[in-house]
Amino acid sequence: MPSNERLVSRARGWMSAAVVLGMSALACQDALAPSLPAGELVYRSLGEGGLFLMRADGSERRRVWFSNDDLAMCPSLSPDGSKIAFHKLNANQIFAVDLATGEERQLTTGPYQNQCPIWSPDGTKIAFIRLQAVSTPGYSLFVMHADGTNAIQLGSGTFVADRGSWSPDGKRIAVSSWNNRLVYVDAATGVIDTIPTPEMLARAPEWSPDGQQITFSGQENGIPAIYVMAANGQNVRRLTSGSFTDQYPVWTLDGQFITFHRYQYKTINPGTQMLVASLHLLRLDGSEVPWIVGDSAQGDLAIWRPHS
Repeated sequence: MPSNERLVSRARGWMSAAVVLGMSALACQDALAPSLPAGELVYRSLGEGGLFLMRADGSERRRVWFSNDDLAMCPSLSPDGSKIAFHKLNANQIFAVDLATGEERQLTTGPYQNQCPIWSPDGTKIAFIRLQAVSTPGYSLFVMHADGTNAIQLGSGTFVADRGSWSPDGKRIAVSSWNNRLVYVDAATGVIDTIPTPEMLARAPEWSPDGQQITFSGQENGIPAIYVMAANGQNVRRLTSGSFTDQYPVWTLDGQFITFHRYQYKTINPGTQMLVASLHLLRLDGSEVPWIVGDSAQGDLAIWRPHS
């Protein structure tokens, strides 16, 4: 083969190899690109009202609960994903809704305010916060059977009425004490173990699926943000920044991301601003995953539905 033909042949070979390598690189980039979490999430729609269920890409979106005269607060999903418990803002009582049938059942009654249900990992119990007519300020922590029976007070501590989280092993309940510090409550004895977190307002703790970390809503200098730390209170890291109101973080089912809601004012026309809510996805390094569906949902209080 003449030398010039050999050069052309080699050039074609190099080009073919380059194309193959380029395609392989793109395939690797696609494989490494962050994908949206699997499964479904429940959230409260501020625009349409009620609780909605949808996949992370926005598909299969449907309303699972609605009321003309009340709002759902502190939603919590059963471990099998079949029911959602929450308290109603005006009624101040806890209800559970079957997601398959839409059947609603009231779990608490009486003169006291019963709020913020926290489902146990085995699905047999629900912890909740109750405001009683006592001289000490704050709310008491109670535990009842999942059907609403046999409610008993757990210890003598006082807490804020807010979202909490049961540890994956079922031994402890993470909640916020009356002075807005994160604490663990022994699920059997009610004994309180204070977590050595920095001096800040801390609410709505959520255990990671493997039980090794806690994410929570923290507030320093008057600005609410999302934090994460080791379950022993060490290595506290702030994940969000800015002047937004970032609250109520929860883990995705695989523990790879944290979901939270953000409140911010947006200009809808000259001279008029409206407070809007949006849902967001965070990596554990604090970077956000682009999530158009989260913006368009205009909702808050998101939780991921366990696999049934």
